Amino acid sequence: MLVFNHRALPAGVRHRCHRSGYAVNPPDGLDPRTRPHPLASFLQAIHLTGAVAQIPCREFIYCSGWDGTPFAELRTRLESDPEWHVHDLPTGHDAMHEAPDAVAALLLSERVADALPGDGPV
Repeated sequence: MLVFNHRALPAGVRHRCHRSGYAVNPPDGLDPRTRPHPLASFLQAIHLTGAVAQIPCREFIYCSGWDGTPFAELRTRLESDPEWHVHDLPTGHDAMHEAPDAVAALLLSERVADALPGDGPV
């Protein structure tokens, strides 16, 4: 029998546990097609091989319009690391839905500001 300690989850996730016990429900207000996220992705550690040093271009896209984002600290750390390029998108977590042209521009290495709706900073 698998015993699960819900206190092992990040505080913002605990209240969204799916009734199956194997997933976390998405936050309210997202696309209605959004499905529960695997619980293990919040709990299992990843094991890195060291091959990250071989990646020639490291990009981080920060969705700055997402209240309660767990990535603010990571953004600050990567912004001070010269091996990383940090981009800000003034969107919530679903950047592809909210600003598809800006995401496409980033993926295609084009100028992000030209693709953002309005004249928001990047």
